[in-house]
Amino acid sequence: MPVVGVSGLGGVGKSTLAVHVAHAVGGQYPDGQLYVNLRGAGAFPADPGEVLAGFLGALGVADAALPPGTAERAALFRSRVAGLRVLIVLDDARDTRQVRPLLPGSRSCAVLVTSRAWLSGLPTTRQVGLEPLTPEESVRLLAAIAGRARVAAEPAAARRLAEACGFLPLAVRTAASRLAARPAWQLSHMADRLASERRRLAELEAGELAVAASFRLSYDQLDAEGARAFRLLSLADGPGVSSAAAAVLLGLPEPAAERLAEALTDLGLLSCPFPGRYQYHDLLRLFARELVREVDGEAAGRAAVERLLRHYLATVAGLYRVVRPGYPFADLVAAGAAGPGFTGPGFTGPAEGLRWARQEVPAVLAVAGQAARDPDGPLALVADLTLLLVQLIDLGTAVPELCDLAGRVAGAAGAAGLPESEARARYTLMWAQREFQRTSQARSEAARVVALARRTGQSALLPGALVVLALTSLPHCTDEQVAAWCDEAVALAAELGNRSARAFVEGMAALADLAVDRPESALGRAERSLAAFRGLGDFVGQVHMLYARAGALHGLGRFEAAGRDYEECLGALRALGSWDRMPGVLVSLAGSYRAAGRPAQALEAAEQALAIAERVGLEHRRAGALAAVGQALSDLGEQDGGPACLA
Repeated sequence: MPVVGVSGLGGVGKSTLAVHVAHAVGGQYPDGQLYVNLRGAGAFPADPGEVLAGFLGALGVADAALPPGTAERAALFRSRVAGLRVLIVLDDARDTRQVRPLLPGSRSCAVLVTSRAWLSGLPTTRQVGLEPLTPEESVRLLAAIAGRARVAAEPAAARRLAEACGFLPLAVRTAASRLAARPAWQLSHMADRLASERRRLAELEAGELAVAASFRLSYDQLDAEGARAFRLLSLADGPGVSSAAAAVLLGLPEPAAERLAEALTDLGLLSCPFPGRYQYHDLLRLFARELVREVDGEAAGRAAVERLLRHYLATVAGLYRVVRPGYPFADLVAAGAAGPGFTGPGFTGPAEGLRWARQEVPAVLAVAGQAARDPDGPLALVADLTLLLVQLIDLGTAVPELCDLAGRVAGAAGAAGLPESEARARYTLMWAQREFQRTSQARSEAARVVALARRTGQSALLPGALVVLALTSLPHCTDEQVAAWCDEAVALAAELGNRSARAFVEGMAALADLAVDRPESALGRAERSLAAFRGLGDFVGQVHMLYARAGALHGLGRFEAAGRDYEECLGALRALGSWDRMPGVLVSLAGSYRAAGRPAQALEAAEQALAIAERVGLEHRRAGALAAVGQALSDLGEQDGGPACLA
């Protein structure tokens, strides 16, 4: 399998060379070509799993047949291209780790990789390092785009223009393209324009901001509406902006915002990786943000980001309402927080909401983090959003990033003397720490939330914080103290007069009952909670209570009934696509199978748990899955395998 790596600085022509080579040798690969921009030079490089999904789609694999994990997708990709003659172009790679899953492994295929870095760890047939053009090559490139006759008429101006571009292909190409679009311009005029930008010329010679000088020439040609769009769309951190986010940033209806974004895409100032989403090159984004400071002012830029933050708050509140219908947080936070006119899209159910979350949550978290880092940012608004994002833990989505955000917001709110906001951020941090099984940290955060909630009168936070305090305090507290916290949580939820809150807290109290060996009480709580969630239409709540009831049934020795609940819980998680939750349920199912005397099925469930934990990258679930595999192997009499897994 030939693998050729091309490296060099940004704008040196790596991508152009790769496309040229692909066209030149395309006839040698009759089964097709696959191209992807890996965005390695940006802050948000492409995920290999998502890239493989695109490759497999191009090879005829339906979305429904896509495996969930990167390793599985890579294996399916290799099997699909085995024996085919396919050319694969991996443009702008970040590192070897990003590239390795995308290699076909078939000798009949070829791979061309471009990167700013020298990818020494790849099994390359050849590595090529590109340097800037020579003066003669730069002039020839200028002539090919702007016109040979024009260059022949002004050879000195052509050489001066090439020199001003630092002989960097992207800069030369950008300047030449402007000339091609303006046949009445003389080359000396373009060269004079470059020469007048003294600071930019110095940066051009430095290399990186040479591209910015070319960007400035492009920007100067935009009308006022297009120029404003180019500036403001750059303000949001993250892997790109959706057309809905663009509308909010620009303060325009979505069709108008999309029209402007499409026009900028046509001009090469934005890219459109798929319909309705737009991205900047990393240097273009920096250039546009500098223009915001120059033209619009920092206050206008901050106001645009705050508009987007309010839009996300309203949207996440809508997501919360379908994931946890009836729970008070959405109304508690969104009433007045998002502001008038910020309604967000509607969701028909948790599955649709989860699809939105998978696509948009990276952008939401990025903008929330951006606002949290701004000393003058709307910290209280970010804290409200952080509280509503606690639902991502229920969905098993973006928990590490959410944990980081919640910790940063909690610290900033505490330092700023905003106890109400601190309590809301710490509530999410508390649940995230518990999800990672960081028991001591979760207990510490729960105690702080209880204290802050009592101090600030935020009674809606108390029930959840008390049950986490109960769940994480064993063996540091007596069973009686744990039970007292649970009883207080349930009573407080009842005082709120909110059925959803009471059902949630009673369900979590069922887990605490199990922890102190009170399965009868746990079963009663879980069944009451499950019935309430079914009445509310809370699908996610039902999943949690099926799990709690299964644990209670197991504790009562009703192992077959427990297994049926665990199996129903798994089916619901598959319907949601919530893979992060499955390993824990499968380990519990394996335990019920073992207790019921079904070791072969226990081994099957434990091995599924291990496979999913490894595929999705859940290290905190992998240990439990390994232990379950070892126990099942021991039950089956495989003494060699069991102790190794249990070690």
